[in-house]
Amino acid sequence: MKLFAGEWTIKVLGWLGMEEGMAIEDKRISKGILRAQKKVEERNFLARKNLLEYDDVMTTSAPRSTGCANRCSKAAMSIRSSGA
Repeated sequence: MKLFAGEWTIKVLGWLGMEEGMAIEDKRISKGILRAQKKVEERNFLARKNLLEYDDVMTTSAPRSTGCANRCSKAAMSIRSSGA
């Protein structure tokens, strides 16, 4: 309940004399909780979507970065071995 409902909803429940563990039978409260739950689920969906997009970027750019780093390492080693 605390995860999905806002402070206002919890205050109203307190005013109504509701205690933790009691069934909520008020339509307005139930709808408010459903709206809050939907917002939380949308936020979690967007977070997962952004994470997947970031992962895709890292997957496609990692081989390029690794290849560039390997070429730089080889060039540095050849410069060291040539005595320059």
